[in-house]
Amino acid sequence: MGTILQDIRFGLRMLGKHRLATVVSILAFAVGIGANTAMFSVAEAFLLHPAPFENANRIVAMVDSRPQQNIDINGIAPATYFDWQKEVRSFDRLAAYAWQELNLSGDDHSQKVNAFPISANLFETPGVQPQLGRAFARDALACRSRGPGVVSARAPRSARGSAGRATL
Repeated sequence: MGTILQDIRFGLRMLGKHRLATVVSILAFAVGIGANTAMFSVAEAFLLHPAPFENANRIVAMVDSRPQQNIDINGIAPATYFDWQKEVRSFDRLAAYAWQELNLSGDDHSQKVNAFPISANLFETPGVQPQLGRAFARDALACRSRGPGVVSARAPRSARGSAGRATL
């Protein structure tokens, strides 16, 4: 037990003597712990817990792949989606979404936000409902410009404007 205490005292003396090396070591150690925590959190969330959708094991994502053009993942063109929706019988439902950045202007300022134009049945497909309000009506075309939209509860109040209205 005495040698362990001697080793600890010696280690602390050396850390105090070489402060730059100590700081670099502590920072590297902290970054390593942070990266490990992040990776295990992601693995735990996605691998150990089922997705919060009904029939989550039946949900698939389809993309356009063109290996001859060195394109691994390409989004589906809207015309292709509408063709699939009419003709494909292998799936119970098809829904589509896209990602884009938009400028959101509210009361005083503008900011960039992530927006997802979606098909009207996107909520119905995995069997989820919005926490507030309602999902899109069957005849609503959610992909049109300036159509109905859904705002995330995580969006800051300033992004939604003081009256709850903002312009994209």
